[in-house]
Amino acid sequence: MRRKLLRIGNSFGLILTKDILSKLKAEYGDLFEMEVREQTGEIVIRKVADASNRNRIKEKTKISV
Repeated sequence: MRRKLLRIGNSFGLILTKDILSKLKAEYGDLFEMEVREQTGEIVIRKVADASNRNRIKEKTKISV
């Protein structure tokens, strides 16, 4: 699937289709992790599986800020 990079305010974004969100069982407010693979030019996006993972990600964010 191809998606066009869009301007969203001062940032850029990609829109995820209903089909993709349905397959991930994703809802508004769900947390995702992103990884950039520079050697291959890939972006990997993963849905955080459960509440314990969400808390762990929040703690990482607090530490890195």
